[in-house]
Amino acid sequence: MMKTGLTTNGQRTAALILCLLVVSQGHTQSVTGREDWEFLAELYLWGPEIDIENAEGTHQEVEFSDLAEVTRGGFMGGFYVQRDKWRFGIDAIYLEADERIRAPVGEGVELNELELEVWYVSPMVAYQIARFDRSEFYVYGGARYLWAEPTGKFRTGDPLPPGRFQASESDGVWDGFVGVHGITRLNEKWYLAYQADVGGGDSDATYQLLGGINYRFNYFDASVGYRYMRWDLDSTLFNEIEFNGFYAGAKIFF
Repeated sequence: MMKTGLTTNGQRTAALILCLLVVSQGHTQSVTGREDWEFLAELYLWGPEIDIENAEGTHQEVEFSDLAEVTRGGFMGGFYVQRDKWRFGIDAIYLEADERIRAPVGEGVELNELELEVWYVSPMVAYQIARFDRSEFYVYGGARYLWAEPTGKFRTGDPLPPGRFQASESDGVWDGFVGVHGITRLNEKWYLAYQADVGGGDSDATYQLLGGINYRFNYFDASVGYRYMRWDLDSTLFNEIEFNGFYAGAKIFF
């Protein structure tokens, strides 16, 4: 099974979160009607399950229980500026996965290892459309770019001469999207954040769902939640690619 997780990369990301907490000089509560520019940085550890359907229609899945056996890692983060009812920002994800398998792919050829590297970048803009005592809602839209590079490592045997080789190919897609984002305050410390969007472009369709619970400390907000992302494609590499899993990290306002 393909393995993802948070060893070396996870330790580096955790160190980055700690550095953000140290250099943060103050925390401004997220409210509407702000007259000055406010800045928000987010950084999370993320080890999602992966489901890929290649161009031949073959599925490759990652079970959640396999994530304890980590060989690579992943993170996601964002940086946003906001004033009054407007927010502008960028969302980014980096993920590496590595699976050791034994799968015949032709006469005398066996796939021994499959590596996957993924980059995701999404600039966006949001506007507040409603605000109540405990909740506020935004519409948002933007573009998202997904780049993936699978690398296969193969072994040859009878009737071919024994040997090893590897092959890789990369592909990227741009899509536009629109969605809705909400925040619900449970009390002075706890609040929920959630969003959903849909789009398309180079992809036939792309979807995202995200929900998390957050706790406000003096200098940062701690956050845990779940994120689901999917692309329906018609490319030479993938028909479908899907990520879903829990995340944990921090938000810092300054």
